[in-house]
Amino acid sequence: HLLANAPDSFSIEYLELIDAESMQAISKVTKPAILATACFYGDIRLIDHVNILDG
Repeated sequence: HLLANAPDSFSIEYLELIDAESMQAISKVTKPAILATACFYGDIRLIDHVNILDG
């Protein structure tokens, strides 16, 4: 598991796959989507996203 060795001060607030147009949560990529995350490393909040294209 990727997070098996993560320090105790690391936690995921959210990790969501969302439709790029409607911004609604989805479970399968069938058109352009965004993988968005927010996590904490100690007191620092990290936010990022990745654009995902179908195909």
